[in-house]
Amino acid sequence: MAVMLSAGGSLRWYRDTFYENLNYDKLLEGIDNIKPGCEGLYFLPYLTGERTPYADPYARGAFVGMTVRHNARHMTRAVLEGISFGLRDCFELIKNAGVKEITQVRVIG
Repeated sequence: MAVMLSAGGSLRWYRDTFYENLNYDKLLEGIDNIKPGCEGLYFLPYLTGERTPYADPYARGAFVGMTVRHNARHMTRAVLEGISFGLRDCFELIKNAGVKEITQVRVIG
């Protein structure tokens, strides 16, 4: 088992903070036109510390690498990529614990 404290919560925080009345479909519109890696823009999804794989209650979230060429779509995609890589870290931790194959994933929260 792995626990990420601000996975879906990161996307909700981003939407509620910057796009209060926008539904998620509209928020995600057009981000498929942004190349993976968001031209060097990264989001660290540690808004409430972290449990897995970095047990650190003081870890904090951040946008890193922002430049004038980045726009709202870059930021939205960066949030999703940050969450995805955090989940990937969790999968790697599970594999390193000896689980040979992950056949089922349940995401809640």
